[in-house]
Amino acid sequence: MIAARVLAMVDERQGYVERNGIDPGFAYPDANWSLGSQNAFAALFARVARCDQEVIGQLRAFTQVFTGHLLYEVRRGAPILESVAPYTDEVVADALAQRNGPYIEAWQRLTANLPLRYLVNPPARFGEIGHDVGGIIVNHDTFAYQERVNLLVESGVVALLDRLVIERGEIKILEIGAGWGGLASWVKRAFPSCSYTIVDLPECLLFSGLYLGLTQPALSLGWGCDPVPFGFRFVPNYAADALQEPFDLIINTLSMSEMSEVQVRHYAALLKAHWLALDGLFFEQNQDNRHLGFIRARDILAKELPGQKSLTLPSHELQKGMATLWSLRSADPSQAAIGEPITEMQNETYDLFLTHAWRYHEDWTRFGDMLDRVPDLSWRNFSVPWYDPAVDPNTEAGGRFIRQWLESQIAPVAAVIFLDGVYATKSARKWLDLELEIARARSIPVIGLAPVGQTEISNEARALVDVAVGWDPGQILAAVDKLQAAKT
Repeated sequence: MIAARVLAMVDERQGYVERNGIDPGFAYPDANWSLGSQNAFAALFARVARCDQEVIGQLRAFTQVFTGHLLYEVRRGAPILESVAPYTDEVVADALAQRNGPYIEAWQRLTANLPLRYLVNPPARFGEIGHDVGGIIVNHDTFAYQERVNLLVESGVVALLDRLVIERGEIKILEIGAGWGGLASWVKRAFPSCSYTIVDLPECLLFSGLYLGLTQPALSLGWGCDPVPFGFRFVPNYAADALQEPFDLIINTLSMSEMSEVQVRHYAALLKAHWLALDGLFFEQNQDNRHLGFIRARDILAKELPGQKSLTLPSHELQKGMATLWSLRSADPSQAAIGEPITEMQNETYDLFLTHAWRYHEDWTRFGDMLDRVPDLSWRNFSVPWYDPAVDPNTEAGGRFIRQWLESQIAPVAAVIFLDGVYATKSARKWLDLELEIARARSIPVIGLAPVGQTEISNEARALVDVAVGWDPGQILAAVDKLQAAKT
């Protein structure tokens, strides 16, 4: 299905370009992505498009073209074009033992004291390899994407997106050139309320489409410019001009400096005309590739986008190129649009009720453990998933007792935390519906959390809550503050 969609996009390219008067210099692969005889990209695309058992089972082995790093040899090298058969477990283990150490050390420095939500955590599927460090597969690519995530956190972009989720219930992100989907995967897990669009060569969409579609199968996928709320939308680059809408954040990493000048200028024009809202931001990290006969993208962007802020990380020299935030304003983007990361909690005590059905649930327990680990946070859990088993809730007197018991738990709180994992149990729904009824009668805000291990709450749950947030204390408490402020 995914490969068929992509192959159709490739086949439709010439006709679309001719019918719509698209500049061929923009629409067709060029520079480092040229499909000429000296470039292995065309052969790699043809190999992966077969979608046989080897490709799907070892998909990550075929993504070197996006990183320059041969995953199974733990070094730079030419892409695998045919088979991974030579890479036995022993060969891969030996390569990891010899060369993965520096990436582990660099990753550990980047992630020291970093909240769990901010950790790039690739799933152990589709040929992912590396050392298991505290439950996370660490390799060159884990380190590379962690550097980008740290930049987004340190710059305040993540805090900004958290606030936008609270205010709007949805954020819109566009990535120009998503590679195999590594960064998109992290963003969508960190921000379940994000609608994520990828604009890329259709040949590249094969890789990101397969990876994201298979690792997050519960999410909707769309092909073309039609909206896909809270899912992934894949737009071929030659149709980029038809995507005329603003985004809260636009991302490009590594690929702009591998494009032609014509292509970068075309993207800059789209950023200015449509994609960058007044307070929108463009996060870009690219190498200087002039020594390879290509370009330095920032030289072009600096002439087109007035607002810019260079990004750095404390005690870490960036390994994947200079990073910059761009905006349409002439002022420093950090002054108006970017807030500081949520690192300090309010001094007040947060009184919360966690939805339950009279028995302890994994999500209920995990939520309490998560907030208990936040330094200096004062909070109280008013939900007590227990009542006297001698009380029959099906009798009039028993039902009245249960309702009064729940009202006593819910009435004092600042917010109800709606656990969709509990709601997924059919037998629990009558109790959660009653808890929501009590909360609504008292105008108590309801905040939704997806089941543990999932990134999205169900459509049923979304209709019942005021806002859905991720499993992150800062985001949850920011939602409580925002919704409480709206009541006053």
